[in-house]
Amino acid sequence: MAENLAYLPKIVNGNADSIYVPSYNVYGYSGNDIDEVKTTENYLQYGALYNFAAAVTACPPGWHLPGDDEWKQLELALGMNISDIDEIYPVMRGTDQGIRLKSATGWDKNGNGNNSTGFSAIPGGYRFCNGNFWFQGRFGVWWTSSDDSAETAWVRSLRSTSKTICRNSYLKQDGFSVRCVKDY
Repeated sequence: MAENLAYLPKIVNGNADSIYVPSYNVYGYSGNDIDEVKTTENYLQYGALYNFAAAVTACPPGWHLPGDDEWKQLELALGMNISDIDEIYPVMRGTDQGIRLKSATGWDKNGNGNNSTGFSAIPGGYRFCNGNFWFQGRFGVWWTSSDDSAETAWVRSLRSTSKTICRNSYLKQDGFSVRCVKDY
């Protein structure tokens, strides 16, 4: 997909601390009116933010949440050195792969990309499990379907201040964006 998923069957802010109960959110929205939230600029531009339980089931039929290895395949195809592929934050991986994924507009601090891949990554920010939203305009973070541990899963992130792609694991209760991949 060339945009963040906007599947939003309901707003579930109250289960943000659950690993097992799906949580669907929109950046900065604290209400529970599904019709109202779907008219907000954040929803229309950035899509929804999902905890891991929601992310692994959110993609439509015929699509799936990519795993850590699928992200690695993309990164290698973009020219990332194989010696960088398994590195995790704070090590900055690659050279300019992040610039090639980022949209040409919308990133703070002159952090726009050239979108040469058509991935159109946008900085939708994220939601911590404590309910706080952070860094819209500066960070884009996407779930993978791959566990790092029982409590964490791998993500990829892009930052307005970096040309590279960050690989890290976060708590499954946190809320991040989703990109789906067509089944093959």
